[in-house]
Amino acid sequence: VVDVEFPPDQMPDIYNALETTNTNVTVGVKVGPAKIVAMYQMDENLAVADDERTIMGLGASASFGSHTVKAQWYQATDTTAAGVETEGSLIALGYDFAFSKTFTGYVVVAQSDDDLGGAAYGMAAGGHGDQPTVINGESMNGVGIGAIVKF
Repeated sequence: VVDVEFPPDQMPDIYNALETTNTNVTVGVKVGPAKIVAMYQMDENLAVADDERTIMGLGASASFGSHTVKAQWYQATDTTAAGVETEGSLIALGYDFAFSKTFTGYVVVAQSDDDLGGAAYGMAAGGHGDQPTVINGESMNGVGIGAIVKF
C-alpha cells in the first residue's frame, strides 16, 4: 500500500497580518507488518515576511502481534528574512504494547539536538506532556512512558 498526500494549505497568521503558507508532502509504504513514511514540509512567512521553516522526516514501525516498535527522525531548518539559518534534529525510538483494542501502553526515548545555535527546538508536545526548558544550541534527552485509551 502506498499513500501520497499533497495538501498545500494557507491559513491566516494569528500573530500578524501575514498569510502563512504551509506545504506538506507525505509518502507512506506498508509491506507486511512494517510501515515506512517520509515527509517534507515548508512553511513561509512565519513571524515576518520571507521567514521560512523546512522540516524533513523519516519514520518506520513494525508490528508483531501486540508489540510495535517505532523509530522517527526529523530535521528542521529555519531561515530568517535576513538569511540567518538555525537547525535542529530529533530522533526517537519507541515501543508500544496493545493490552486490548482500546488500551495501549508505550515507552519512548528521544534526543533533540540544535546543530546551529540560536534555535530552541524541543522534543516534547503532541500529547507527551509539558515542554521541558530548551537551551539554545544544546542537546536534550528524554524518556516518556504513557498510555493511550481509545473510546
